[in-house]
Amino acid sequence: MRHVHSSRRPGNALRSLLMTTAALAALCVGTLAQAPAGGGQPAGAAVGQAQPPAGGQGAAQPGEPAAGARRGGGGRGGPSWAGQVPLNVLVVSGGCCHDYPGQNRIVYDVLNPVAPINWTFVLGMTNLSVSQGKLPLYADPGYATKFDLVIHNECWANGDFPPAFMQNLTGGHDRGIPAIMIHCSLHSYRSSPLDHWRELIGITSMRHTFAHPIKVTWNESSPIGKGMPEWTTPTDELYVTPKVWPGVTAVATAVNNQKNEKGLLDQGVNGPNETYPVAWTHLYKGGTRVFGTSLGHGNPTWETPQFRELLVRGFRWAMGKDPLVGWTPTPPGMTAPPAPARGGGRGRGAEGAPPAAPAPGATP
Repeated sequence: MRHVHSSRRPGNALRSLLMTTAALAALCVGTLAQAPAGGGQPAGAAVGQAQPPAGGQGAAQPGEPAAGARRGGGGRGGPSWAGQVPLNVLVVSGGCCHDYPGQNRIVYDVLNPVAPINWTFVLGMTNLSVSQGKLPLYADPGYATKFDLVIHNECWANGDFPPAFMQNLTGGHDRGIPAIMIHCSLHSYRSSPLDHWRELIGITSMRHTFAHPIKVTWNESSPIGKGMPEWTTPTDELYVTPKVWPGVTAVATAVNNQKNEKGLLDQGVNGPNETYPVAWTHLYKGGTRVFGTSLGHGNPTWETPQFRELLVRGFRWAMGKDPLVGWTPTPPGMTAPPAPARGGGRGRGAEGAPPAAPAPGATP
């Protein structure tokens, strides 16, 4: 099993900041989640103390955040969303091969300034029993219905995934909860013969080409792709795509035409030089909005302005907004009390310390 480590290592000052922020969170007025098993920072954080997680996993009980999840709202220093109803967003990540703590931090930093969001992060699924197909978060068929959006960035390809588990994966999305699918989420649960997950994504892929910089072609007729700057990614993975499901519109594509170190072309599905979607929108079962991208293997891709803009536009589209406009910040001086949170009763508390950086750690 490959171990992926975050590149950041906290010093004494950062550890002190994390401990101080955790203490302040415990004192804030509001509804806070229980601390995850094993100690560490409180699982919940009041708005103004957004804390992307260091890890944790578990199953959510009805009306409660996922055990092991960490929550937070918009930090200081960005747009004001005072008086606006926040979105409840769940980010599920973990598995092999990628820097999930670092990518969670990027998701948070990129999307937090563009909308009022209450965050729930679940990270660390590699510690669970894949042989029995038991991922506690997904033991609840209604896990997604507690949120306004679920961002899937997991990499869990092989195992014994029972039919009931596969149905739970998509159950909330079957009922209209939007989703964002990133990179290895496409290859997750691929050992299952059932198509529940692949139909939700809108793209069927079982493998990728060798890693190389990918020349991206934007679809100018897509509201997400229109006007995007030219882009050749850092070294990434092009996902071979034998099937595109009904309801999918390509936002961006790439051609499978690069030779490997031996001078050989990948044979794709029916030969080289095939064109595959690398970003798309999907109206799942005719209505549920799903935005996906197969890009994002390494942090260098995540750090490009094109990938970050793609995330912003895809997020807005998934939430039914104009990809280029989105939410309007609250004008300065507005003092209206915040409206109740939507979804499964995600609580909010008083403002506290500035956001703390996520504690780095290893993802097995």
